[in-house]
Parts: sequence; C-alpha cells; structure tokens
Amino acid sequence: MPHLDFKIFIPLLTAHLVVDFYLQSGEQVHNKRKPSVFVFHILMVGIATYVLLGD
Repeated sequence: MPHLDFKIFIPLLTAHLVVDFYLQSGEQVHNKRKPSVFVFHILMVGIATYVLLGD
C-alpha cells in the first residue's frame, strides 16, 4: 500500500472543498464545461492550495 502524506493531502482536499462549496457561484457550477470557467476554477484551487500549504 502506498504511503499517503496527510500533510499534503489534507490541504489539497480542503482547498478543493472550500473553492467548490464556498467560493464558487452557481453560475460557475453550471458553466464549468466552458474552458474559461474551468481554467478559473483550476486557478482558484491552485491559489487556495498554495495558501493552505504555506509554500
């Protein structure tokens, strides 16, 4: 069984949940198939991950 580093996993999961459920509007949810909306979502998750990891 591979070793799971929770020091990285928990911030990654938390960032994605925060962006999905607190920072994302309903319009963004319905339009996530549009490339610009999806890229914006990826950027938001990346920024939140960066903040939570402290790097």
